Amino acid sequence: VLPFLGLTPYLVEAAGLHQWVVDAARMQLNYGALIVTFLGAVHWGLAMTSTLTGPRAAVMLRERYLWSVGPALLAWPVLNMETAPGSLMIALLLH
Repeated sequence: VLPFLGLTPYLVEAAGLHQWVVDAARMQLNYGALIVTFLGAVHWGLAMTSTLTGPRAAVMLRERYLWSVGPALLAWPVLNMETAPGSLMIALLLH
């Protein structure tokens, strides 16, 4: 949470670092995409270490692998967005 708070453009500007406002917003967006991707990686790790067997397990593993790559695929295009809509998308992905 600290990088999200510390990189808030309003707080950066209030700290007198006016030249860093745009960069802080971009860094906040990048950090958000990184966190979304990390959360997907948790699903990958759970799928890789699963010891379940049987037909139901195969379905569960497939779903887990989809959940593992989905966040990264959704966060990647956000990095090319303007910071305001990109921040909204990251917030929705983290929700």
